[in-house]
Amino acid sequence: MNRRTNTASLPQRRDAMSLPDNRVLQERIARTHKSKPMRVLVVLDGRKDRELDATLVDVSNRLHVRRHEVINVIAGRSGVFPSTQDFLIPPLPDLRTNSAVGLTRQLMKIIEEYQPSMIIAGSHFTRHPAVVAAEASKRRPRVVLYKNEGLSELPLTARFNATTVLPMADLIIATSETAKEDILHYSSELRIKTHAIYAPHVGDDLRYRSQSAVEHPWFTNPTAPIFIMHEAITGSKNQINVINRIAELVRPMPTRLMMFGSGRGKKALQRRIDKLDIPHLVQIQDPIDDASSYIARANGFLRADPSTSIPRSMIEAIKIGCPVISFIHDDAIVEAMPTPECGVRIDRNDAEALTQAMQAAVQIYDRIPGPSASRFEHDDVIDSHVNACLSVRFLKRKKQPLRLGFFRKAKSVPHRLAITATSE
Repeated sequence: MNRRTNTASLPQRRDAMSLPDNRVLQERIARTHKSKPMRVLVVLDGRKDRELDATLVDVSNRLHVRRHEVINVIAGRSGVFPSTQDFLIPPLPDLRTNSAVGLTRQLMKIIEEYQPSMIIAGSHFTRHPAVVAAEASKRRPRVVLYKNEGLSELPLTARFNATTVLPMADLIIATSETAKEDILHYSSELRIKTHAIYAPHVGDDLRYRSQSAVEHPWFTNPTAPIFIMHEAITGSKNQINVINRIAELVRPMPTRLMMFGSGRGKKALQRRIDKLDIPHLVQIQDPIDDASSYIARANGFLRADPSTSIPRSMIEAIKIGCPVISFIHDDAIVEAMPTPECGVRIDRNDAEALTQAMQAAVQIYDRIPGPSASRFEHDDVIDSHVNACLSVRFLKRKKQPLRLGFFRKAKSVPHRLAITATSE
């Protein structure tokens, strides 16, 4: 039976991609188990070790285990991607460029040399060049883009770039339902190709990582309850409310707060700490990739600001059984804390409720993992990611016309991409 006859025997769903649900995706996934191996190019951001890139490393490894040919590429300067040792397939030499145009040209050369049938990219820096390089290639590979946050969290320019690039992808994977709905709010035409799959935040190694030593006097010789915050330091009213509450608890119950993160609000927040004269109770530490050892020894985990992504550290706290306290926002945190057994959600302006929640957390000695942590179990979630990525091979998509020539290898590039050729 030839290829044409074999294809014709399958259900004819020319209009299938217009259905507003996951039935089409599930149909394509069911066919991936009988398909031939693919050659997949995975593009990661070497400038920062993002949580999303850790997910892409796991996807790359699982594709290799399933006998697909994987080509890993780390964009940006070397020496800042600590997850490199986790690759089953060593990545190509780092693409030493920090410009979107330079990265696009190098990806075009890689596509021309290796002829991948699919490209996977996730960060702001890699998504745009991956789409442009794919569109400019003679044999247009499928493009899968990841989004772990909504568009509302991006600056205006980056948001415009995202709404320009995302429609050109074959599949968009959002790591939370909230992120998916936020994307669709700005571009409803993406409803068909956007799907929500949680990131694999909980792995088998969590137990061992959480037991690693912590060299800090607060933990080696604890004299007061300790709470952990692991988020961007924005200096927002929410974070200031937490610090104010720590200052008011000095007399009834001295409580310490250790904040891990960075951001433009760090200096303003430090000034607030100094003004309240509580530098011995609140410390702002540099961001770390793995806070599980601190969370395992803390009395509670605090989350102040809203987010359309689900923080890995929060899921690890729920899995470890560390009491979690979060302010109520219309964000993705509710997906991680659907029931009181997973954590306490309080009004951000209710200082008394925050005090009671912190006091109750200190009294908890038996740590029981929250039920929502099972949604983020590593093996099951990774299989869902890989199946969704492999399903794009069955899409019927026409190559778009290209018209712009500032790339050497490509005679043309979409004009709408030219106006956003700089990095997001």
